[in-house]
Amino acid sequence: HRFSVDDNCHHAVAQEVKLQKGDDKALMLRADARQSAIDVKTKDDLGNAVSAEVWVDGAKLGVTPRVFKLPVCSKELALQHPEFGRFTQTLKLKEKKVLKVRSTLVSAQLVLSTSQPGVRIAVDGKVVGRTPLKSAIRLPPGNRAITVPDPSFEAPTPIIDAPTCNKTAVELDVQAHPGPSAPPPDMTATGPLVRDRALTAPH
Repeated sequence: HRFSVDDNCHHAVAQEVKLQKGDDKALMLRADARQSAIDVKTKDDLGNAVSAEVWVDGAKLGVTPRVFKLPVCSKELALQHPEFGRFTQTLKLKEKKVLKVRSTLVSAQLVLSTSQPGVRIAVDGKVVGRTPLKSAIRLPPGNRAITVPDPSFEAPTPIIDAPTCNKTAVELDVQAHPGPSAPPPDMTATGPLVRDRALTAPH
């Protein structure tokens, strides 16, 4: 009997096996995957080269820029960056060919301001500075919590949606905490204690 494996993902492999009546044999055919490669480079929306993590079918391969060898039937490429978030792409590879992947990673941008200057402000728990900030904050798209970890001020904690490739302006209406109230005046006498003498009429 001849057993074989031959598909688009693996090199053909076959093995002849002679079986006799009553035989019970285990057969293992090792088929090597057909190989391809991707050449991945990434840049930001300003045209600057950036390094992003490269994941294929759930496995981390390394960071860009780099050429990665892959089985030809690999399906999903994901690029991940702490500032730009995660981007995915479906792969269509050909055997012994190098697929060039050129990706522009686009972040969300927050323009933060406060009704009073000099307020320390944080996004998702990370302090980004004091207002007025010099520039927009770049961060991955999605929901973001804006807080004021400043003991001198209090403000609401808005949850905003930061969309890709858009500037979102947020102004916080902050209120200064009142300063410590003055202590009550000290009514304790500092001079010698004088006792009042009761006046009695002479008998």
